[in-house]
Amino acid sequence: MEASYKLERDAGNRLRWWAALLGLIAWWQTSQPGFLIGAICDDRAVAVDVARYQAHQTIVAGDEPEKGRAADARLVSNGARSHAVPDALGVLATVAFLWACMSR
Repeated sequence: MEASYKLERDAGNRLRWWAALLGLIAWWQTSQPGFLIGAICDDRAVAVDVARYQAHQTIVAGDEPEKGRAADARLVSNGARSHAVPDALGVLATVAFLWACMSR
């Protein structure tokens, strides 16, 4: 399961990076603030997701297997909360991009 989650996370982050890049290009071309807001939200969503994943991997790969199992249990039990921030930033980015497109 870990490998499939990693592939899914990597694919999602790549799409978010592309969205952030395209948002910056659109902002540069049109000067609409919604594109900049969307690009920043997408960039922060990737950063939060990567930081959360790296912190989890550091605990799991540590010297104490008991701590790793406890971290796995916390990640599973707090799964919805741990995904809420990147998901909320993604929704905010989408709304900002749509707002910028509609205001032209």
